[in-house]
Amino acid sequence: MFLSSVYGQDVWQTVNPKPTCYDLLATAWNDSQNCWFAVGTHATIVKSTDQGSNWEQLPIPVGVDPKISFNDIEFTNNAVFIVGSESTILKSTDGGISWESVAIRVAPFEVTDIEFVNDDLGFAVGESNTLLKTINGGVYWESVPFDESLFMSVNFFGPQTGRLLGVSELFITDDGGDTWDNMEYNTTISWYTKKEAIFINDHTGFMIGSDNHPTSPTWYIFRTIDTGQSWTTVYTKEGVELKSLAYIDEKIFFTEYHEDAIHLISSEDVGGNWSNIIIESPHLISSFGHNESNDVLAVGKYGGIMKSNYSLESWERVNESIIGTISDTQWFGDTIFAAGCQYELSKSPTLIIRSGDGGGSWEEILQLGPIDEPVISFVNGTTGCAIDGGNLWGTSDSGLNWQLITGEFDSLTNVFMLDENTIFLLTEHSIIKSSDGGVQWDELYYNGEAQLIDIVFFDYDIGLVTYKQYDDYSLLRTTNQGGYWMPLTNPSSIFGGEIYLLDQDVAYVYGNSGSFYKTTDQGQSFINLEISDSPTIAISSMCFLNEQQGFAANSQNGNIFRTSDGGETWMSRSTPYPCDFNSIIAPNFEHGVFLGEGGVISRCDIDNFVEIKNTDAKKFDLSVVPNPINAFAQISCTMSMNSPVNFSVCDKTGRILYNSIINSDSQGNISFNWNVSDYNGGQLSSGVYFIKVSDGSNLATSKIIVL
Repeated sequence: MFLSSVYGQDVWQTVNPKPTCYDLLATAWNDSQNCWFAVGTHATIVKSTDQGSNWEQLPIPVGVDPKISFNDIEFTNNAVFIVGSESTILKSTDGGISWESVAIRVAPFEVTDIEFVNDDLGFAVGESNTLLKTINGGVYWESVPFDESLFMSVNFFGPQTGRLLGVSELFITDDGGDTWDNMEYNTTISWYTKKEAIFINDHTGFMIGSDNHPTSPTWYIFRTIDTGQSWTTVYTKEGVELKSLAYIDEKIFFTEYHEDAIHLISSEDVGGNWSNIIIESPHLISSFGHNESNDVLAVGKYGGIMKSNYSLESWERVNESIIGTISDTQWFGDTIFAAGCQYELSKSPTLIIRSGDGGGSWEEILQLGPIDEPVISFVNGTTGCAIDGGNLWGTSDSGLNWQLITGEFDSLTNVFMLDENTIFLLTEHSIIKSSDGGVQWDELYYNGEAQLIDIVFFDYDIGLVTYKQYDDYSLLRTTNQGGYWMPLTNPSSIFGGEIYLLDQDVAYVYGNSGSFYKTTDQGQSFINLEISDSPTIAISSMCFLNEQQGFAANSQNGNIFRTSDGGETWMSRSTPYPCDFNSIIAPNFEHGVFLGEGGVISRCDIDNFVEIKNTDAKKFDLSVVPNPINAFAQISCTMSMNSPVNFSVCDKTGRILYNSIINSDSQGNISFNWNVSDYNGGQLSSGVYFIKVSDGSNLATSKIIVL
């Protein structure tokens, strides 16, 4: 199944965060123009001309693929350079108004670092064994091959002395890069996985490495003071990833990612002693930059930008999401409520935010304790409730004031408010009801082997609950106000645990695939419909204006869909956003509001959908050995052509836990070892997962079991 899709960049409005929701990967200060630039994924370029307080997003350069990443930025007195995916090097001499793409005669690779020694001499490196060099200000770049397979950075100290750091070897030059001498890493660090490295002068350098332990890796900061002849350990941390190595104003520093905060670790004595500063950042930090005015910028996930000074002790959030992740929404006309976590970190406060203008602007109305997925339920635009762990909160004035209704339960997973007095709660195993506004509670149902997920009521008598038992999703139905719940035999199993309630008769049950169930008779019977049979489609959200007009979002790649016949057939539309949309709302027939991971909120018109079409996309075989997996698995497949593939690992909800680009050999064969890790290098817990390998046109999937 192939999704034919289009989108117009100009019809989308990024509401939160502004000006961009894409990941920012690098930032730099331009002295000659007195401005900041930052670059990132999806060909993002943002610029600030007021010391970083306000930012504008620049248009994607003409001829550049909007899906590529810009990884680094560098300035000379005459120009600004950007490097990125597919051997991209861009040059601008007018402050970013227009860009020239520089042709590179090498096989496409990810260019990650660029450095100019002066206006003429510059170097660029990346995920290749090639060093790119220019001697005429970036007009022409020559390629210098090395035995090294991956370079991390290139650093120069004056016009002659340079250091080229690879994951296996270090190269040094004292003649401006005409020749390079190989200096292998000493045995102390040779077997560690190396992530980042910089030299701060011609003899002193730092490197981040890991022992790559499958369950609890130890991270290291290595230092050399003899031009790389020997390296010693100056900092270690077990189970906490170290990233974003930087050197500013005689300080070497990096970040640690803890469950509840980002820690900035710095040293003013070349790694002899370290201090710890906690940063309350909504998103992970990718890179730092600084200027001569004592300003330091940190840029990162979902367009987050923070500003400090050389002390690094206090940080101002210049550009960020008002909310880190969004897990639940509800709307009444132009009044929209959304719930989520303040930060991306696992122990983050819960926020309830509200929009009164159809998603154009938002305000925070409640902050609660840290839980994974906060849930809200409103009767109308004024009366509603929210769960916070074991607490139930209520409001009767559109969220201006909140009262604690009850805190007697250990852990609540969902809530449905039928009116001001009638409230249903779900714990993992129980259905609980109050008929007097939360004064008294009765347990209506208990199943110690089931995980209850979602609950809705069509009226005061008839309701549905989804649950998961033994890896299968099923439905419960009541016809007597929750007094008795009966498992449904038709359908006996469903594709996911989410329910969208349209009115007193119609509901949709969806999740985990492109198929869903629809009932038009309060759950007495269901029909099976589908958006697509493609394994890349998993419905993360549904929204209907009426029984005919509806929308759905794909949890895998940000695609959205529209139906005009109640779900029988669907039209497809891509979005310009890389995030997974957790919720989709259509306050009216003119525009939709889309809320996604990282707190991304955007609006667009709801036209320009195109028909979903079938193609003859070829599939290829995928092998995972062993399966079940303990610590390592060999992933193998054969492609129809020689091309890089995207390797991803998802849980049963479709959430991507790990993603990597793998190159095939000249015959299109791919074979590599995966250590059962997630994005952060941690070991996946025991359970069922899905592996996906795609070259953009073809897809192979495999179910795996991790022991």
